[in-house]
Amino acid sequence: KHPLKTTDFDGFQIISGGTLPLNMIGVSADGAVYAANLVLDGSAGLRLYRWDDDGPETSPIVIDVFDIPAGQRFGDSLAVRGSGDDTEILLGSRSGTVAALVRVSAAGFATTQVFDVTGAAAGDFGLGVAFGAGDTFWGTAGARPVLHVAFNTTLGTAEVFKSYGAAQIPTAIATVGVDPARNLVAGLALETPDNIQLYNLTDPDAPQLLDQELLPVDNANVNGTGAVAFGGNRLFVLDSNNGIHAYVVDLDATQPADPAELGAPAVADGNLTLTLTGTVGATYEVQTATALGGGFTAAGEFTVGQDGTVRVTVPATGDTLFVRAVSR
Repeated sequence: KHPLKTTDFDGFQIISGGTLPLNMIGVSADGAVYAANLVLDGSAGLRLYRWDDDGPETSPIVIDVFDIPAGQRFGDSLAVRGSGDDTEILLGSRSGTVAALVRVSAAGFATTQVFDVTGAAAGDFGLGVAFGAGDTFWGTAGARPVLHVAFNTTLGTAEVFKSYGAAQIPTAIATVGVDPARNLVAGLALETPDNIQLYNLTDPDAPQLLDQELLPVDNANVNGTGAVAFGGNRLFVLDSNNGIHAYVVDLDATQPADPAELGAPAVADGNLTLTLTGTVGATYEVQTATALGGGFTAAGEFTVGQDGTVRVTVPATGDTLFVRAVSR
């Protein structure tokens, strides 16, 4: 639509300071837009900017964030919730085990509470944070577990009460978004190709993968950065250097009756062979593509045997091959 204004009412530039003057961005429930700079040392001027709305002529105000511990890198991860005097902004440290909760009033005054999270490792909140239900938040970073943290603003304490191993939620997920009302967690997985994964956490001990969407482009995301945000029945994903992607979240959509899993492939004699695990007696059309975005072509139909598996062999065309199974 338009860029946000970066000058004050008199036309003077007010976005400045930090290793990067602007890095992460978020929006509160009343439509105010917040952005943060990036600082390698928390004592060296962590700063927020607020636009009261996203109009092209709205000037930002500067909100300096104090009481940030020295030696902490902030600005790589940010989440916003609430509105007006109840606005809360969460920032995770990329170098330590701390997270900062900033409360911002409608007049632009800020107070900061820093939590040193028990059970976390340094950098666990470096690339993705999201508010959960109540006094909880989620966090992760590249090659790190997805963590669910409870914090107590009265005691000033916080601890990890749920850490999801790679078998539950892959550690390839570098940033997360959360819809607390519907117990949904979405994550950007930096794999080959990058993809977005949507989980149902109604049972917090057993994450249910609802959907996995491959991104149609796969450029290198060198810093592993991105953002995931829910908005109504939509999900928006930013994968740095790979664009912004939007999805409709329809929990009433019919799920596949016979979901399949494709095992690790092996290449020999010009063919790719792998194991397809699915419902006994179900038939799947296996499709292949040499590049995302160009469409898949059928490579054959396969029926699952009594042991719940079937061996699939397809020509190993080109240097890269994407394979999927579609229930028939």
